[in-house]
Amino acid sequence: MEQRQYAQALTRYKEALAENPDATSILYNGGLAAYLAKDFASAIQLWKRAEEIDRNDWRVRTKLIQAYQASGSTAARDAERTALFDMRKKGGDGELTALDFYCRDQFEVRGRQVLVFEHFELKGKFAQRYRFVVIKETDDSEDFRLSLGSYEKTTAIAIETGAIKKGERLYHLDGYYPGGEHRTFAFFNSEPSYDESRKAAVEVLEGRTRALSSSKMTR
Repeated sequence: MEQRQYAQALTRYKEALAENPDATSILYNGGLAAYLAKDFASAIQLWKRAEEIDRNDWRVRTKLIQAYQASGSTAARDAERTALFDMRKKGGDGELTALDFYCRDQFEVRGRQVLVFEHFELKGKFAQRYRFVVIKETDDSEDFRLSLGSYEKTTAIAIETGAIKKGERLYHLDGYYPGGEHRTFAFFNSEPSYDESRKAAVEVLEGRTRALSSSKMTR
């Protein structure tokens, strides 16, 4: 795993599981090796087994959401997401309850890795639902990000101008770049689904969508 030889690591984990078939740590790490090797069917099989053994392991559910997304199994993805949100709402796990967001998806666009974080709730003046974080090519840190959010001020202006009705929210897809640059790419009069948001973000990352406006923060 440390050498990023994921297929070989998966083989070793499967050998370990032959001796300890119910070891959840091996199932989890084996699923991770399979996922990173893009063997999504094996990742789902291993993580589902871990989930069956421990129904309260919310981390496994987040990984299954990612694996189902990668495999195109949207119905199974949505079922796992609903179960995750229900677990958090019930409040049985303090660590899960304290989380504001989780990693929902991982994919590549033009050779760049993108991590997607979904916020459980829309909170504050600058509420966000999704963050599409583009990773630097030189290390594992953030280069820039896109976000699907709904800000109080923008929504108030939209209501005042009649773009949306009172009680509704305006959503927008924005980019935040090094040096304080900000660009707005799209507006939505109601909350778009994750698939709609992902499609819009990919079009931006592929250079197929131009910014509607841009600005730069100054100190």
